[in-house]
Amino acid sequence: MNTLSKEKVNELIKIIPNNIIEGFNKYNNAIITHNEENKNNKEIENCFINFISDIYNSGQTIVVDYYGNKLNDKEFENMTETLEIKEKELLYKLRKKNINSVYFIVENLEYLKLIMKLSVKSILFSTFYILGNDLTIWSNYDYKFVIFFNNYDVLEFYKDVLEKSNLIIKDIKITNK
Repeated sequence: MNTLSKEKVNELIKIIPNNIIEGFNKYNNAIITHNEENKNNKEIENCFINFISDIYNSGQTIVVDYYGNKLNDKEFENMTETLEIKEKELLYKLRKKNINSVYFIVENLEYLKLIMKLSVKSILFSTFYILGNDLTIWSNYDYKFVIFFNNYDVLEFYKDVLEKSNLIIKDIKITNK
């Protein structure tokens, strides 16, 4: 993953709420959550990983904010303690390469899946920005991800991808038309 400066992020990304309240007040929004058929945490985790993977595999550009590199050594160790060895190695490699950055353009599906896994498991929250469609996915709150969007057609575009991943959209709020 390559880093992006804050200036470049502000140039590329149209929806960057400073906080959740501003996001709810300023942008169209909805909740992505799991279908009630998904009963265990691993199934739910896989639904969200499949969703973000499908977006990436469709050729869309994704930027993430990942704050793992801002953690001190003890916090970083705590974050990685439940991960598999390969996953730990990926994060250590990212930490070594890019210790000062939080914004990354995703160029590797394995990193994207891992960052989503950390988010779904509430280990480390990240935001996922889908370029071109102006969709921002704000990290997990009890298996619910808030999405912000400018145009309702964007939401319609992602409904099929969500359904394929066994996820649903609810609580749609249109604040601007």
